[in-house]
Parts: sequence; structure tokens; C-alpha cells
Amino acid sequence: MKSLICIIFVIFGITNNGQHSLTTESPFPQIDQIALSLKNSSSKDLAQFFDSSVEIKLGEIRGDYSKSQAEIVMRDFFKKFPAVSFLVLQQGESAEKIRYIIGKYQSKTDSFRILVKGKSKVDDQLKIYGLEFSKE
Repeated sequence: MKSLICIIFVIFGITNNGQHSLTTESPFPQIDQIALSLKNSSSKDLAQFFDSSVEIKLGEIRGDYSKSQAEIVMRDFFKKFPAVSFLVLQQGESAEKIRYIIGKYQSKTDSFRILVKGKSKVDDQLKIYGLEFSKE
């Protein structure tokens, strides 16, 4: 009898967890596209998500760039450090409605921790206003 009750709880727990994961929406709808842009080292695809002004920090170098300038900065970075892989480590939203991704960017020679910061604009479209690359 005890084993039957345990089996019922296990089955219910598995079914309940499966239903929860199916109904949970990502707080960051464009995360897959942004992650793919980083994994493919595509400044053009990444720039689709840039706000009109983007703050980029590459190690100790920091600058505020227009959307087109930021695309050029990222294109130069990707040429110097083409991606071997990109893994999303964490994603979420702060109390101030700032959405973020923390990920690990791996090139052939170096590894970087990336912080992507953005806010939702019209039609819940995410616009990136900040990128931080820290060498690991």
C-alpha cells in the first residue's frame, strides 16, 4: 500500500512538473535570437535588437555608441574573437523592468562573461541598451 501511494505521488509530481514547464513563459522572448546572434558572431543580427544608443564595455574600455556604431564595434570584436560557443547562464528581469542575459562566450583563444541589458519597447520588442564583456 505504501509503495502504491509513493508511486502515485511520483507520477503526480512528474506530471505536475511537466505541465508547469509547458505553461511558463520566458521573461525574455527574444533570448533565442540574441543567443544565436552571439553564437554565430553576427553583429548584423545582434544589431536588430540595439536601441538607438548602446553602451558597450569591453574589459576596461567603455563607450556609448549609436546603433550603427555599436554594430561596427561588435563586428570588430567578432572578427578578433569569433565564437566557438555561447551559453546562456541566466536570464531575468529586475524590479526596474530591466531585462538581462548573463552568458558565457567562448572563442578559440579566450572566454568572456557577457551581460546583455535591455528594456521592452513597443509591442514588447526588446531593445538592448548595454553590453558588457568581461574576460575570464
